[in-house]
Amino acid sequence: MAVLGYILSFFMGGILGVLGGGGSIIALPILVYCFNVPAIIATGYSLLIVGIASFIATISYYQERILNIKMGIVFAIPSVVGVLIARMILLPSIPDTFSILNISITSQSFILLIFSIMILITGLMMFRKKKSSKGKSIVSDLNSVGAMMFIGIEGLVIGVITGIVGAGGGFMIVPALVLITQVSLRQAIAVSLFIVTIKSLSGVIGDIVMGMSYDYRLMILIVSITLLGSFIGSRVNSLINTKILKNGFATLIIIIGVAMFAKEWTRINQPNSIHNSYKSITITLFQDQYKSLESLQLIDVREPQEYEQGSIEGATLIPLGDIKNRLNELNKSNPLVLYCRSGRRSQQAQKILVEHGFKNTINLEGGILAWNNYLKKER
Repeated sequence: MAVLGYILSFFMGGILGVLGGGGSIIALPILVYCFNVPAIIATGYSLLIVGIASFIATISYYQERILNIKMGIVFAIPSVVGVLIARMILLPSIPDTFSILNISITSQSFILLIFSIMILITGLMMFRKKKSSKGKSIVSDLNSVGAMMFIGIEGLVIGVITGIVGAGGGFMIVPALVLITQVSLRQAIAVSLFIVTIKSLSGVIGDIVMGMSYDYRLMILIVSITLLGSFIGSRVNSLINTKILKNGFATLIIIIGVAMFAKEWTRINQPNSIHNSYKSITITLFQDQYKSLESLQLIDVREPQEYEQGSIEGATLIPLGDIKNRLNELNKSNPLVLYCRSGRRSQQAQKILVEHGFKNTINLEGGILAWNNYLKKER
């Protein structure tokens, strides 16, 4: 799946290069379904990818002297507030599992359901014809009380959505800018990218302040591939029918949205049949229900040098590459919790064990990074 993730990252960059935006909407599903990054952590990674991609695009518009920085700052301030509220207050307060209308739902499925609905809306909006910005704007003076209230409310709402699902929200910002002011569509896109850059990177800073650690190796690789795709896309956009590409991309993200919604809804309604082999637990659930079990087998699948830098108490080191050769050290009857740095290698190890008949394997979501964050919050 990782190879598919890299291919989709290149495609994401190509869309950004050709259309000037929109491609980063698939960053979250790429991270969750191709690289097995837990949804809450993936939203932070997605913000970083979106922020860097938007920054690169913003530079191009600035060089063309299309970007109105003053307007962007006015819109960005409430958006940044919304992002920080989401990242530093709302997301940490979402319980690992909760009930809505007597339906039990995990925080991961909750975030992915919201995101799937959001990209469905995005895809449908991409099919709409863009209306001319000529004529009167909603407000005649950007500095008026009415305009500032409108900007503040909309910016705050979009910022909160961005912070929760890790997407830029440009599809909501651009129409608002065209309606509120009399700027052209290209100017609205330029300002939107500027706003997305500021609020996305503000969200990343908020995560770092809250103690979140990033898998920078993965991020550098994905961002590099994305930027390569964006560079190539920007060079060949004159050779591509952008209308056909845009409609094709809109169709793709609608399909992705439907598939994500169906997958997460199935997980909610049939958790046992879907996860009877590939179970995962959050740090909180692990601490509350599993860590004290005498029969628990806690396996660290990282490399020895990583293990020496810090591990979860009671863990046995079995690097991912050694799993197949050390199956005889593991008891198939006892619960077996696997963890690594961020949760990707442990899921690979889980797959190997399931294929060899282990039916009680559990992946620790977020790995040692999430565990360290949990310990910081408990202090």
